[in-house]
Amino acid sequence: TDMGISQYMSAVFGIVKNVSASAVAGRSAAIAYTCNLTPIAMCGDPNGTVEDAWGYRLPGYDPNVDMDPSLVHELKVGDQNNTDMGPVNFQLLDFGQATGNSGAALVRDALSGAYNGCASIGDTVTTKPGNSAGPVAQGLNVRLNDFSGPIKNDGTVLPDKYVREPDVLAETDAEYAGDLYYANYRQELSSCESGGACDGSSYTGDGGL
Repeated sequence: TDMGISQYMSAVFGIVKNVSASAVAGRSAAIAYTCNLTPIAMCGDPNGTVEDAWGYRLPGYDPNVDMDPSLVHELKVGDQNNTDMGPVNFQLLDFGQATGNSGAALVRDALSGAYNGCASIGDTVTTKPGNSAGPVAQGLNVRLNDFSGPIKNDGTVLPDKYVREPDVLAETDAEYAGDLYYANYRQELSSCESGGACDGSSYTGDGGL
């Protein structure tokens, strides 16, 4: 997409989370709600701003061109002791409380892009307890053109346009040593789209978003 990385961050605290205006992504003014939410929360610096992504972005850092391993963060933890969100929480959110359509299946759908529920600024969202490792992996894998889970590859839910993965995967409590940053993604996708040199096997073209 053409959204800046800071637009993906929101300041979220406690067990019942307030939806911050910072979670809104788009170009319009005075937006009252946002849709197509990703069901993952990260606790940020309450004294931060959208410009520094609530403490997650260094001053002057431009994710479109800069690459700093210290700014690669674990979004979904595998150990409940590695989050401040409370017992049995793994930084997942549950957007289906109002409709009764909640749980790991909804998390999987939302992570794949198959869920387009909305939240208004000032609403509250509830954490989704439990690790849900399988559904989380299945949902994210769809974005990487891997439909090995229950979501069907029938054109309803599409992968990203460019799905190359790093040669070295990120590890918890270790500095990122991989070769793929957001800046690389943008540059390589642009090269593929313009017919330049790129990893053609990772480019889904019109089959992507």
